[in-house]
Amino acid sequence: MKPRFALLLFALPLFAQQQTMPPQYVIGVDLAQPKEGCPVFVRRVDPQGPAAKAGLKPGDAVVAIDGVSIGSLADMQKVTRDKPRRVRIEVARAGGKYAYDVEREPLADQLERQGRKVAPNGAQVPADMSDAEIDRIRNFDPARVQGVVFPSGLPEDPATYFGGFQVMLVQMPDEVMVGPMDDGPATHAGVHLGDVIIAVNGTEVKGLTAAQLAPLFTSAKPGRMRLRVRRLEVERVFEFPLWKTSDILAVNQLQVVRGQVVPQGVAEKDLGCFVEQQ
Repeated sequence: MKPRFALLLFALPLFAQQQTMPPQYVIGVDLAQPKEGCPVFVRRVDPQGPAAKAGLKPGDAVVAIDGVSIGSLADMQKVTRDKPRRVRIEVARAGGKYAYDVEREPLADQLERQGRKVAPNGAQVPADMSDAEIDRIRNFDPARVQGVVFPSGLPEDPATYFGGFQVMLVQMPDEVMVGPMDDGPATHAGVHLGDVIIAVNGTEVKGLTAAQLAPLFTSAKPGRMRLRVRRLEVERVFEFPLWKTSDILAVNQLQVVRGQVVPQGVAEKDLGCFVEQQ
């Protein structure tokens, strides 16, 4: 199993397990620790947030925050995040070690900018996601997932056009479902994680294999997708342009290394944290 497939597969249970309330003030980064013993990495930097303005970059390995050494995501809880004060972040990247003084902004400002809200369990979700949808995702059993259309999370060819979301084949009952989503055309159109897909451009998907589904969700040239889904008990239709995979990688601050998707800027010595050894 490739790392990004594992990340996508476990995104739903991680959503359910997140129980801590979010901080009141944030710097605008997503963090990840792909393997035990690896550093905590900056996975994504909000382009309009304080961290980006200070100079932090995706792929940075976090060394210390306010003088507190960081060895795991749990260590991040040592950092006070309930006050609007500046934070000093030390990171390592390919060019050496750097320290940045980063302002904090209210979480509410970041959420408004991103069109998101905080769910009761502390997870961040689209602002228009209902409580019933949130409960459905929290209670989703990952054992239902029997396969995915994009093993690495994205089409293999970066020149391919697609909607920017994983497609999962699930059982009990058998359904084709919208899986974890990148920032892309489908999220901008209002598609949600957990939507059950009924048809793509007029073709019904029930009973199709991953190999049969792949050409329905990709295109060799620019085009549009008309997606008919069931959200809880209501059918909805979304239509949106397809984006080139390379553009979706860039927007989400990702890159492909040896056929696997990892954050931009990860130092060569740290690639083993994300990429399976050949």
